[in-house]
Amino acid sequence: MKLPRFVGRAQLNGLVYLSSSIVSKGISVLLLPLYTAKLSKTQYGAYGLAQSIFWIAPTVITAALGSAFGRFFFDDKEPEQRDRRLAAIATPLLLFAIGGALLFDLLLDFGVISSIFELDRVSLRLIGWTCASVAIGEIPGTYLRASERAFAYATYSFTVFLITAAASLFFLVQLDLGLHGLLGAMCLGQASGAVISIVFVHKRLGWRWDSKLLREALNYSVPFIPHVVGTALMSSIDRWSLERYGFREDLGLFTLAYQLTLPIQLATSAWNDASSPGFLAAWRDGGDAAVKPALRRVVTGFLLASGGALLLVLAVLPLARLFINPKFHAAFSLVPYLGLSLVVGTLFSAFINVLFLRKNSRLIPVLTLASVAVNLALNTLLVPRYGAMGAIGATGVALAARTFLMYVFALRSVRSGTTTSSDPSGSAPEGV
Repeated sequence: MKLPRFVGRAQLNGLVYLSSSIVSKGISVLLLPLYTAKLSKTQYGAYGLAQSIFWIAPTVITAALGSAFGRFFFDDKEPEQRDRRLAAIATPLLLFAIGGALLFDLLLDFGVISSIFELDRVSLRLIGWTCASVAIGEIPGTYLRASERAFAYATYSFTVFLITAAASLFFLVQLDLGLHGLLGAMCLGQASGAVISIVFVHKRLGWRWDSKLLREALNYSVPFIPHVVGTALMSSIDRWSLERYGFREDLGLFTLAYQLTLPIQLATSAWNDASSPGFLAAWRDGGDAAVKPALRRVVTGFLLASGGALLLVLAVLPLARLFINPKFHAAFSLVPYLGLSLVVGTLFSAFINVLFLRKNSRLIPVLTLASVAVNLALNTLLVPRYGAMGAIGATGVALAARTFLMYVFALRSVRSGTTTSSDPSGSAPEGV
């Protein structure tokens, strides 16, 4: 059997996604001189806590339907039938997102949610609507990535970036609003993406309600809620631990070090966006015979992307001292250790693709939450003694454990898989 070849296209798309990510998602790095000049270390730490909410809330309020939207894209080869199915997922996703933000606003007004550490009511309201906008704005991005339309996706991302960057400069420089200005700019930028998404759904997919399909989508997506929450906790337990044990200045330094490792995250995210659709399409068109060679190429790409990005970060780190406020320079010593933990942790995304194609979503949160338990235990043990370095060590070990667990189960699934290309619905044995 001649296996589908997608590596060349994946590499080209990966470069486009990386360029797009550097511009759009890299805004937090491009604007670091502005952020460190306008925010105190405590405020920057509060921004780090807000980021941890952005990782969790969009998935929770939409019942993780975004994951079903991306996976169900590959269930139909006929574009018309495919778009009808996706419309029946996009419609409730949008309703869930708006409803979740309105409910959060209502709880704030009634004083049910008073404050979260350094986050006041205004900040929380901005975060709530940002989360809803992020969830809605993922619809066109997911569709374009699954379609392997990298340049269209880059255009969409760049538009959101321009609005966010302009708002950041205006709110922080012109109005000097501090943390509220930073969160307000993020809210405005993501809201623009949500508006584009609503227009996209209306023009491309249409509005459709299908209770049976919604139940099928929820059956697949709901297990991703604990997985995404667990994944977010993997990246935020260390921050909340530093806050809990009184290392607030260390929290600000840790947040900056994490931002400086963003190129690693951008490179691996770009490769994931580029390689995952091709991996799923290779299985759909070539069956299980196409999985093993495709997986090897995906894993190799992750190693090259993350390792190369880490070397680049370390090479330019001395230059960053010229632009970052001296009060934050202590964060630079944390970057190499944090970067190494991310290189190991990103391989998880390569192996999880095997469970995606099997639609074996119920196993994924079990593995993730087991790793979260390890992370929490190690942070509790190490942070009180070693501060930021303890947090990095604890999370690094937990990330390595999660990657190893996913590797073991993915390997078993590949070896025992019996799914064929004529059964893209995932009804074959799960293989684990």
